[in-house]
Amino acid sequence: MLLGIFVLPWIVLNTEHPWLGTSSIWETPKLAQYFYKRPTLMTSYAGVMAYVKSQDCRKIGLMIGEDSWEYPWWPLLAAKDLRVESIGVSNASSALSYPLGDFKPCAIIAADVDAPPLLVVADDFYTPAVSTPADKGHMTVYLKAKWAIELKGLPINPVIFSIHKSPK
Repeated sequence: MLLGIFVLPWIVLNTEHPWLGTSSIWETPKLAQYFYKRPTLMTSYAGVMAYVKSQDCRKIGLMIGEDSWEYPWWPLLAAKDLRVESIGVSNASSALSYPLGDFKPCAIIAADVDAPPLLVVADDFYTPAVSTPADKGHMTVYLKAKWAIELKGLPINPVIFSIHKSPK
């Protein structure tokens, strides 16, 4: 009880997540709260997500840099009918299988990574569809390349960035 009294000022008077006033956590939309420290990025993140949803895509690959801001993606991608998996992981978890089985995304969101002109993921080709400027979060959305169907089975070896998930 005594401890609760001492922490009350830090909870109620918190300037980053205020409990009182017009910018309180009760008045500010939840999405805006995720972008409190980086408000200029909210439009880019929401725009990228709106674009992916407009493509009727339900399997989304998330390829982010080591220091990328991953936190806002999860509420933006939190729909029951979406499956989101991290791809292009270069740490020890890259050897693990996807928890829900094989994964072939219909779109890939690349954030804070070098965006090559062509990605290959699980033997599918992806090309850039839209990008945001570097000062707005530098993101690129890749979609499956429609022309790739014609190349399936041909012995080609383009210079590309290729991602393969190792089987367990």
